[in-house]
Amino acid sequence: MIRSFPFTRKKIKSLPVKRQHRRIADWIRQLYQALITGRIADSGLDFLASEFRRLDAWMGDAAGKIPIPDPADTAGWVRFLSDVHFYHLKAAGVRVSDPNLLPRVVTGDDPDRGPWTGVHPYRIALDGVRSLFNVGAVFRICDAAGFDGLILGHTLGPDTPGVRKTARGAQTWIPAEITEDLAATLAVYRRSGVPVIGVETVEGAVLHTDFSWPSSGIVVFGNEEYGISPTVMGGCDAFVQLPMYGRKNSINIATAVSVICFEICRRLRADTT
Repeated sequence: MIRSFPFTRKKIKSLPVKRQHRRIADWIRQLYQALITGRIADSGLDFLASEFRRLDAWMGDAAGKIPIPDPADTAGWVRFLSDVHFYHLKAAGVRVSDPNLLPRVVTGDDPDRGPWTGVHPYRIALDGVRSLFNVGAVFRICDAAGFDGLILGHTLGPDTPGVRKTARGAQTWIPAEITEDLAATLAVYRRSGVPVIGVETVEGAVLHTDFSWPSSGIVVFGNEEYGISPTVMGGCDAFVQLPMYGRKNSINIATAVSVICFEICRRLRADTT
């Protein structure tokens, strides 16, 4: 059933201007979601057209004067509802973005399961990675791959707003070891018997699909432009690389981490079966 605008003219005009626009935007959001999920029949668009004409008369210039589409033009109504929704949000002083309009997807995340326990005994080490997007994405990849955690050398950590934004909560449970001397930290792990594998396009590097991945280890990724630093490279036991078939010599770090992590997962799980 299509819901008419839930305010009378007197009630909507009694609100502060920004709240008027916010109430209208909230109503339009419901209409948009109903339309894109097929809950508004074509005949219902005639009713919506009359509702918007009534609202335009109440609001005057504040309505935005966005042309109301023909009731037979469903695609035009999708665009119209999107445009008028964002207009009213902006007028309400709300930062405009697609999540303001689209329904929230239920992801099935379960962040409250207690301390993190990795499924695969591997860690990702980042050496001087600058992009907060990449760092946050690596937190999510470690979660998805069931890795033990991260080691961050000269790389911004989980308390950084940009990292939190892309990690989407994973930074709160994936352990992250912060170090000012990554080479020294990796040396400690090596002395305890943990292999350290660098991902780098150097001479002698083995394709990641041909490499004999150990049962546990640390995988090192370097700076977006300069790669792994020489001191850290000197502490690696082996090097792997991704095959590059185009003109570029490398791919985005987060993408590379994803490829490597899930190849390790595939190999470890194949070994156990």
